[in-house]
Parts: sequence; structure tokens; C-alpha cells
Amino acid sequence: VENCHPTDVALLLGEKGICLRSGYHCNEPLMNVLSSEGIIRVSLAPYNNADEIRYFCEKLIWARNLLHRNKNDIPSKSKI
Repeated sequence: VENCHPTDVALLLGEKGICLRSGYHCNEPLMNVLSSEGIIRVSLAPYNNADEIRYFCEKLIWARNLLHRNKNDIPSKSKI
């Protein structure tokens, strides 16, 4: 999720009952090349249904919007 720390996204989705992992996933050299603070990874399985995937997508968008809104609500140092 662009401009959102992966740990923040993982914590918010975890509160909604969605299990995923955040971080470097044993690939720190690649994350350094990509200048990334990490990624989130959700694992789907054959037993996941369309409703569960839809719920994940809805909550991912919710988390992104929440995190972006909160960043915009915090005044920059030049405005303080």
C-alpha cells in the first residue's frame, strides 16, 4: 500500500480479523534496493471464498484511506 508503513496496515487489518505478515520476509537486500520499508503478504488458500477475498479488499482500502487521512490531519512542522 503506497505511502503506508506495512506494519500499520497489518495492525489495522489484524483488528478486522485478517491475518497477514508484514516486514522484509527474509529479503532485506531486495527491500534495500527497492528502498522499501517492507511489504505485507496475505496468503490465500483453496478454502478461501469470494466473500472473504472481497472482505479483505474492502478492509485494505479502508486501512489505506484511514492511514492517508491521518497523515493529512497532522500539520507539518512549518505549520506549527
